[in-house]
Amino acid sequence: MISAHHLLMDGVSWRILIEDLHQLMDQSLLGKDLHLPNKTESFQSWSIKLQEYSQSIQINNTKSWLIPTKYLAITQPQFISFVHSSSEFEPKVGNITRIIDKKLSLQICGTANRAVHTEPQDLMTTALVMALSDITGLTNIVLEMENHGRIASFSADVGRTLGWFTTMIPAIFEVAQGDDLFLLISGVKEELRRVSRDAMIYGLLKYRHKQELTEEQLEAKYPRFNYLGDLSLLSSKTLVLDPKGTRLDISKHDRLPSMFDLNVFLLDGNLHYSLMYNVEELSHEVANQLLERVTISLDEISKYCNSQRIGRFTPSDFDTTSLSQEELDSLFY
Repeated sequence: MISAHHLLMDGVSWRILIEDLHQLMDQSLLGKDLHLPNKTESFQSWSIKLQEYSQSIQINNTKSWLIPTKYLAITQPQFISFVHSSSEFEPKVGNITRIIDKKLSLQICGTANRAVHTEPQDLMTTALVMALSDITGLTNIVLEMENHGRIASFSADVGRTLGWFTTMIPAIFEVAQGDDLFLLISGVKEELRRVSRDAMIYGLLKYRHKQELTEEQLEAKYPRFNYLGDLSLLSSKTLVLDPKGTRLDISKHDRLPSMFDLNVFLLDGNLHYSLMYNVEELSHEVANQLLERVTISLDEISKYCNSQRIGRFTPSDFDTTSLSQEELDSLFY
């Protein structure tokens, strides 16, 4: 077993390290000389360049990068249970997992993405938004989107660098009235493209202007979502990834900085959902209900997408022009 603190290793770093171990072990078994690809920029060098880049950012309205105050109420949705623990020694963090069947998993990661030219994360996020809206009755859902953060915003090559480059940014998703799944899927897709582009700048501005934020803004907690991708590639003849992992990767007596933390990965054709939550805020029953609603939503999305005969483009599919959805539809359909 290999273990490292998250401050030292993000998800991409684990891929790099394990791929290197695979290569070294395979070379050793074949009696070959040990060689690895060239290293990239050090984490220290990247940190210095990040500081320099942070100081170069110019923006007229810092608060335009923050979640509008009217949405802060969404951070305490109606399903929060506030079940206070009677003892400081009782667990504060719960964890449940669910494995999605292979057929549905492969559709969400494959064929279903043709309908709206999406990526698997777009459809998984849509399913989570649908589930939260169904449970809470809210039509605006805020999620904190976690990403690898290795964005080429400044001249730093960290493609093979170990470290913690993670970005986190709140995203607002609007659930329109009615049953038009295209509107919801395309809306989620467009918002994810925006926050993916802006995540690093958001994080830098948030810390640079921390003193300007209200206590409510600083302490706001959102549901956090992270899709780790296909982890099947991390297994080989010499090393096999254990899908059960190490269970909780934080102390059961700690508290999550998010409302809950939902991590998803694909392994051997199945999507694995792992939900960590604060037991004082979310009951085990509601946590199970959430994953059940996510599964149902994934199935609804898959059926809708696979029933579409042609794929529809959305504005983010065209970087060099600024066409609306209506204009795109009039051009292509």
